[in-house]
Amino acid sequence: MHLGTIILCFQVLYNWLTCLEYKQFIVGKSILFQAAKFLLKFGYLDILKEQDSAGANDPASPAFKNAVKRLQRFGNIPVTGRIDSKTLELISKSRCGVKDPSLPSSRRRRSVGEFNLQGTKWEKLDLTYKIINYTNDGITRDEQQQIFRSALNLWQSASRLRFTEVNSDEADILVSFVTKTHGDGYPFDGEGGTLAHAFYPHNNEGLSGDAHFDDDERFTTRTRDGINLDWVAVHEFGHSLGLEHSSVLESIMYPWYRGYVPDIKLNDDDVKGIQELYGELSTITTETPTTTEPPTTTEPPTTTELLTTTETQTTTDPPTTTESPSSTEPPITTGQPSTTELPTTDLTTVLPATTTIAPNTTDTPSTKVNPSGHPACSPGTRYDAVFVDDFTYFFKGDQFWTVNNVLQKSEPKQVRDYWPDVPTPVDAAYCNKAGHVMFFKSKTFWEYDGRRLLKSGSVQDRYGFRRFDKVNAVVTFQGDHMTYFLKGTKYWRYNEATGKAASRDPRRIRGAWRAVKNLDAATTWINKKVYVFKGVYYYKLKSIKNGNISVDRRYPQRIARRWMRCPKQGKDREMSIGSLESEP
Repeated sequence: MHLGTIILCFQVLYNWLTCLEYKQFIVGKSILFQAAKFLLKFGYLDILKEQDSAGANDPASPAFKNAVKRLQRFGNIPVTGRIDSKTLELISKSRCGVKDPSLPSSRRRRSVGEFNLQGTKWEKLDLTYKIINYTNDGITRDEQQQIFRSALNLWQSASRLRFTEVNSDEADILVSFVTKTHGDGYPFDGEGGTLAHAFYPHNNEGLSGDAHFDDDERFTTRTRDGINLDWVAVHEFGHSLGLEHSSVLESIMYPWYRGYVPDIKLNDDDVKGIQELYGELSTITTETPTTTEPPTTTEPPTTTELLTTTETQTTTDPPTTTESPSSTEPPITTGQPSTTELPTTDLTTVLPATTTIAPNTTDTPSTKVNPSGHPACSPGTRYDAVFVDDFTYFFKGDQFWTVNNVLQKSEPKQVRDYWPDVPTPVDAAYCNKAGHVMFFKSKTFWEYDGRRLLKSGSVQDRYGFRRFDKVNAVVTFQGDHMTYFLKGTKYWRYNEATGKAASRDPRRIRGAWRAVKNLDAATTWINKKVYVFKGVYYYKLKSIKNGNISVDRRYPQRIARRWMRCPKQGKDREMSIGSLESEP
């Protein structure tokens, strides 16, 4: 071959490769921008947090990787921490415009599918709604009325709620079709992006509960063509009633648009969520009354959206989402559960200050009945283990139940159905630095990633403890980042970062830990505070000072009343008066 021809061929090849590399660079930048915008828009990155803001455009940053992992877990796709093909497919799907629940980024995939409650609800069961205007997409006015009536009736059929259509602007829920900027601070983005949005119940006034549908979309019914108004309406009204998004694929509250569903039904996850807020259906009839047709005026409020590549919304929170509780303590049992703090009592009603945990007494006569029917509310209930993952898990015998960050508890579940290798009752459990759940029974451990067993074996071999017998509780302290294994009057320490046990342990609790001997369980909650459980009471550890641990003087509190929100019984009444604070 002629030398000039060879040189020309190499030049063409070089130019082609250079062009390809440039295109890949451009595509990579485009994908990164799309992913970062999605993570910011739907609550996986918070622009107000310095670490999130700094890492938003850096796929190698811890903040970006953690955000991607949270998205992957919630979307039920493989958790890699990378923007791979499955993740791109997920963020390119049509979906609701409401932010997803704000769950800790370090948590692993949930072991139990659970509904999510936003934290507010309607303070009455009889609600009214008004359809402000109608879409002109080919669905008749009568059909649209029936679609909205049927959507609300689905939620009514599973709960004690009742809905009535009225022709008054004072209706609880206003339903409207709007476009672009429409006066609520959350503009729609035209066809193909946000489908609709709705406001949570909040304070039951103003925009609370209102549902807005993007009239730039082509809504349809009884066909796979266009956007199915029936499904979008049921989903949005779930937000109007106080439900957040669920990671359960079959749930109505799953955030990604499902498309045309011929016979829409609530999933078990949806039913449990609405009943947690408004109770189970009793003998009340479920037919939704109809009233006069609403007028065709135009103004609106709220959104549900398809995955969009348009600009992220304004910095104010989107309608149907609420910020994850801004406080650092668990919630309280007053009115709407809108805080993230567990309750305490007024200082005039708490037990006397103490530096030691109360004796192990049951103090509740066995003749008392359980008014709620939940085992958490049975007299004298105490716990074998407590740990925090996406939820707070409470173990008792062969059962466990979860409590979310606004103190809504789940129904009991069997331990063997989720962790079949673990014998019950467990001695202790905690979530380690890797996000794996560790169970302990006698001298053996079991390590799980979600519901998948990774390994099991000897506690002494795994942790390197000397003279280890068994453990009552395991908890990681934020102060020294050590994990403490407590048994009776002794404790062992383990450094998760170095993988080494403290050389001189075990130590005597009576020295440094005078306040917390002979406890049942302990955990570090989402507010970074340590709570210990003993009998029917729990305590908050206030500080570590000069090697000693202090118990907050407002404790002990009853587990059943503060964590489980059980009905008041006997002496419990005096501890619920005048509660002005919001922490457990």
